[in-house]
Amino acid sequence: MYKLTIDPGHGGEDSGAVGPRGTHESDISLSISKQVAVILSPAVKITMTRTEDISLAPGNEDLYRRCEISNEFGSDAFVSIHENSATDQRAHGVEVYCYPGSSEGRRLAQCIHDRLIAATSLTDRGVKEAKFAVIGPRTDAPAALVETAFISNPTEEELLCEKKFQTKVSKAIADGIADFFGVNLPSYQQVSAAETAHSNASGIIKIKIADKIIEGKDIEDRTWAPVRLLAEAMGHKVEWDDISKTVTII
Repeated sequence: MYKLTIDPGHGGEDSGAVGPRGTHESDISLSISKQVAVILSPAVKITMTRTEDISLAPGNEDLYRRCEISNEFGSDAFVSIHENSATDQRAHGVEVYCYPGSSEGRRLAQCIHDRLIAATSLTDRGVKEAKFAVIGPRTDAPAALVETAFISNPTEEELLCEKKFQTKVSKAIADGIADFFGVNLPSYQQVSAAETAHSNASGIIKIKIADKIIEGKDIEDRTWAPVRLLAEAMGHKVEWDDISKTVTII
């Protein structure tokens, strides 16, 4: 099984770009990244550089730590997910970056780019090259950095805050990565692995993963589900350390 590192851009004290209505890039990138991980998990082994709103290290060391996480995992690909920003609020569209001279990085970026353009119909700003630290020589695997839309553009910021649009973007990124690896995702992904259906007004929801349905709860717009059932449904094993009160998903 291929290994993938998903890197939600920014986090912690570094919110990244902030939209006109106050939306933080770090929050949107994390939300989309988590959905990408869920969608790909049946076919690809995944680690994430962060799963909450934190910094990994001070200053530039934060960027380098993201590269180290990917290398330590033995990744076959690295994808950093961001939202774009510009001084001119009229700037809009999708662009995906690779490091100059990386043929496999460009192929990865192109696969993701093509899926995003087809799914979102946003302006095509193309595949570009840039010497961003996380997709550079410090990262051993082919790497791409995705700019999903412009958070500085009021219209695209509004889109980025919509759950349906986030799911559409997540599915497109996941499909692009699957194309790069040459793997097939389960047919249920045609709807969305991250989509949940509310069953009644009491907050009980159903979470669909392939042909399995797990019952969870919606509490204050957050989805809660039993960790063991959720992990095992995605093909992982769960270990519990009673001393440290720690759940480990393998």
